[in-house]
Amino acid sequence: MPVHSIIKDAATNMTAQVDSPDGEKSGVVVVTRPLKTLTSTIKFFSNDTYGIDMAQDGSLGGADENVHDGLDNVYWTASSIIGIKFDFNDNTVFHDTANSVSSTNAAVNATMQFAKGGNLDVSGYVAIEFWIYVASNWSAGDSISIYGFDIGVGQVGNAVYLEDYFTYGVFGTWHKVTIPLVDMGLATGIIDALRISIVTKEVQSPTFYIDELKFKQTGDSVVFTVKPDIGTWLHVKSIMVTIVDDLTGIVIVPSDAHNATMPGLAYDRMLGANALASGLTYQRIQAGETVAAYTSHQLSDWMQFPNARLEAAVSDGANTMVNINTAFSTPEILRAEDDDVLRMLVQDDLTGITMIRMACGCMVEQR
Repeated sequence: MPVHSIIKDAATNMTAQVDSPDGEKSGVVVVTRPLKTLTSTIKFFSNDTYGIDMAQDGSLGGADENVHDGLDNVYWTASSIIGIKFDFNDNTVFHDTANSVSSTNAAVNATMQFAKGGNLDVSGYVAIEFWIYVASNWSAGDSISIYGFDIGVGQVGNAVYLEDYFTYGVFGTWHKVTIPLVDMGLATGIIDALRISIVTKEVQSPTFYIDELKFKQTGDSVVFTVKPDIGTWLHVKSIMVTIVDDLTGIVIVPSDAHNATMPGLAYDRMLGANALASGLTYQRIQAGETVAAYTSHQLSDWMQFPNARLEAAVSDGANTMVNINTAFSTPEILRAEDDDVLRMLVQDDLTGITMIRMACGCMVEQR
């Protein structure tokens, strides 16, 4: 006689069932999965030229091709292609002189254009640089693009998104933004205009100001990366930042019982160096899309994350070293087949800092 059996998962209380598709015999379906093999490892952010030492010069220079500064000077001609919420001569806030370009809660697809009136060979330049001030309403669901354009022909290269290159959630201050032209597909080619478009909005699109928009001729951002080896997934659990600089300050906190001491680490500096103008920009790129970005200018920018810890602060009397460890709530998974990568962009001259290195605590999964 048949044996009546029940196969049940003790943890979930789910019961196995007989599968009976058309044209097939009834039976229990057995599913097998490959065994996952995870191995602990450490991966440093690295560059093919400089290795793991990030105290490099990523600043820009040369003769600028100025695009627009709110009509403090006459450069390229600005116009609204779609929408009416742009002002190209706004004196509400400005980074330099007296005016800037503003966008006030513009609608999706609203587009501003800056036309040169002639051709620009972008192979003679390395990056676009500008200052941006967010007054209000820039939320996680808001996206604003910038791209090269050939009037009468169409877009040149690819669009990139402003929110991937600065910390858009910090309102009421000027942020310096540097976008490498290679990111925009403009390492070579001819354009005669730049366009900025409102791509998406969460509720109400942001009010923001742009000043000193220009092409930079020389120098280049130095890009450090962490990525999985071929045939693997990399589970990134944490990032450790190590900074060494010539800082010797000690803070003495007097009390009735005793005097306590602690390293004199200023929240608004990078140890002995001033806060970075452009900052170190972290980007997580998944299947070619930037899915997370953050820019750090000073010590507090790293320490404000939920799982950030100051692991060590030591000094030899001449130099101070700090280690800041940030753990992800869940591991960031980088898949080799999707060309996933973590990037850190150096966009200032960091050669005055003794040492900066960043290491990831990881697990490697063989696929």
